[in-house]
Amino acid sequence: MEQKNLNLNLLTEGLPLTDVQTLYHEFFYRKDYQWWRDVEPGDIVVDIGACVGFFVCHALDRNAGRIIAVEPSRPHLKTLIRNISDYFIDHGKVPVLPIEAGIGSTANHFANVFSEHKDYRKMSFLDLVVDYDIPHIDYLKIHFWLLDLSFQLHYGHLIDHSFQKRKKDERFN
Repeated sequence: MEQKNLNLNLLTEGLPLTDVQTLYHEFFYRKDYQWWRDVEPGDIVVDIGACVGFFVCHALDRNAGRIIAVEPSRPHLKTLIRNISDYFIDHGKVPVLPIEAGIGSTANHFANVFSEHKDYRKMSFLDLVVDYDIPHIDYLKIHFWLLDLSFQLHYGHLIDHSFQKRKKDERFN
């Protein structure tokens, strides 16, 4: 039996113990990211604030078609890559695109981004969608301290299309 990618042996290098405890509760106890809708096979997933890849591993277990993992902390991104390395070895490819970047549109947004060094790429959500050719988003996971409302107002239509399509599909089932 193949081991799940999201498991209790994931690496958590560079994270304080309190953050590790929070991740444990979010993913193994409360299952925070499954409360409304879970990742479905073939979904295009965007994970902003991917940290060390707990949600990316969950999306791999759910057979997501493409996962864009955005994380401004290089050490966290390196740990994420190591956490998905078994998937790559087992399957010969991995549908994950790790991106070292912070998402925002003003200097104030980037003032709240956690990274050891400030030379990570700074980009808007629209830059992410255009630069990485994301035609639609089935599941958007955002994990950072301050979510600016303007982000939802300006870019919500990219996500709304996916939700509207899903609602329409569910009406006929």
